[in-house]
Amino acid sequence: MSNEENAKAYWSATLRLLTGILIGPSVLGQFQTEFPWLHYVTIERSEDVAALAELGVAFLLFMIGIELSFERLVTMRRLVFGLGGLQILVSATIIGALVHAAGLSAAAAVILGLALSLSSTAIVIQLLSDEKRLGTLT
Repeated sequence: MSNEENAKAYWSATLRLLTGILIGPSVLGQFQTEFPWLHYVTIERSEDVAALAELGVAFLLFMIGIELSFERLVTMRRLVFGLGGLQILVSATIIGALVHAAGLSAAAAVILGLALSLSSTAIVIQLLSDEKRLGTLT
């Protein structure tokens, strides 16, 4: 895959995340009362999309399950369990430390650190899918 295609794949995932943040309740969604037309393009309450978010997680898990056979898991066990576990541990520690330094309790920092370290799976799966590398070992 060329550098230009890699850049497009990264921007694709980044822009999807930024769009979700922009149309969410913390940014444009809070202005729906002042600008009624925003009702058609934003989300005012996060509860309004909870079912959609859960459906997205279910599809993501389904996609991971389709791409990962038992034989492939056995072949890649050191990478999946060794490096994958290490990535989660390091990410959770760094994120948790930053959250705790920002003033949240230790329990909240641990929960957020673990949750956000696992959310990287969604980004990686999207990038691999855009690069058409889900069915390969590299």
